[in-house]
Amino acid sequence: ITSDGWFRTLDRGELVDNRLNVFGRADEIINSGGIKIDPHQLETTIVNLIPIDEFIVCSTQHEILGECVTLCVLSKDADLVDISKLRSDLKKDMPSTHLPLKIATIDKFIKNQNGKLNRKQISKFCNIVQEYESTK
Repeated sequence: ITSDGWFRTLDRGELVDNRLNVFGRADEIINSGGIKIDPHQLETTIVNLIPIDEFIVCSTQHEILGECVTLCVLSKDADLVDISKLRSDLKKDMPSTHLPLKIATIDKFIKNQNGKLNRKQISKFCNIVQEYESTK
């Protein structure tokens, strides 16, 4: 609770015409080489580009950038996505610094007690299956 009586959360949003629009949580922002990337924004664009119903954008370790944007899909869907094609499709809508550098898989998505995908836990347990060629 702040000194003026407000309860501080890590939720991000904006107030427009007395309506609160929540974007996500500040602790989910990916810091890739100093560039801040909102995984929710990326997911909103990716949903129309790949033939997969369930996926999540998370961060994984990167030897130069510290962490990088990674698209994680279920293991059964690994062959349905190609990192180069995805990046090519996404370049129309966002800067290259915001694009996934890796594709990862996980056998089952980890969820929190509220039933939402647990981005941090998924990041820890996913397996990298593709990397964008320029990062090797």
